[in-house]
Amino acid sequence: MVVGRNYTSVACVVACVLAFAASLIPIVSYSQKITNVDFEVVGDKVDITYDIEDCSGDKTYDLRVMLGMDGQLMEIERGLKGDVESVDCGSSKRITWDVLSDREELAGKIYFAVEIYRTHNVIVESPSYNERTERDKRKEWASRSWKADKGYVGGSLGMFSSMESYSNAPRSLMQGGMFVNASIGYLPSLLLGVSTTVYIYSDPKENAFNVKTWKNWGVMIGPLISLPLGNRIKWELKPQVGYSAISVKSDMSLPDSLSVMRAGVACNIGAGLRLNLGKRTCYMLNVEYMSAPIRFDDYPVDANLGTIGASFGIAFRFY
Repeated sequence: MVVGRNYTSVACVVACVLAFAASLIPIVSYSQKITNVDFEVVGDKVDITYDIEDCSGDKTYDLRVMLGMDGQLMEIERGLKGDVESVDCGSSKRITWDVLSDREELAGKIYFAVEIYRTHNVIVESPSYNERTERDKRKEWASRSWKADKGYVGGSLGMFSSMESYSNAPRSLMQGGMFVNASIGYLPSLLLGVSTTVYIYSDPKENAFNVKTWKNWGVMIGPLISLPLGNRIKWELKPQVGYSAISVKSDMSLPDSLSVMRAGVACNIGAGLRLNLGKRTCYMLNVEYMSAPIRFDDYPVDANLGTIGASFGIAFRFY
């Protein structure tokens, strides 16, 4: 006896697999339905309300409205406005029917039915650059703001106080006062550049008993170390060296051997924050220490003008 292949058992296995797959389709698909259909007659118009349930958010639907009257159900083809085409999933949908645009009168016992006859897939396109919101543009600009930063030019105004006291020096430089400076910073790279500063320190005459005042001015140059702290703030360090001159104005006569002006090499160390709060402007908060060694020939004392000050400034940024 020859035994052939058992096609019956193979067919049963295939049928079972297909039946199991078919049973999973309702689980992973949406079966949208129209519920809570109601209507209200207002003059010569009818307001029809309904809900679309059990549907996905990436589809919209076109609907048709059926009128039931005299035992017949017929489609309304004219006079419909509202949620009729491309309707998304949700509740409290409304359709208004202008009865007179479709027929002369509406009499007798009536009812309405709403059904879906077409489905549209919603394609979400990513917006182009011109369609981005202003907030997205600001975020993009802020993220690359410091990368495009090439430096600045601006000025600062501050107050200072003397750091050293020389009781045996011929004139006291220990009073504090105001100072202004103008600075230029150039950053060929993100972190390292060069800066130069022109400054004026002034010691005001506080009262009639203060017989002398002084002014200090000069120019400095040095490296600029710039470290970004996020998208809008930079911490910067400016060690500088340059030329400094001090002049003294006194109400008393001074010995001929003591000139009213001394000049020499000075150094300055500044550190602070530069805040990028505008596209072209920035604000500077700095703390600066300045030392200007001045030697008076008739006295064996090197009278260093040492001051520490704090300043606030505004600058124009380079790109």
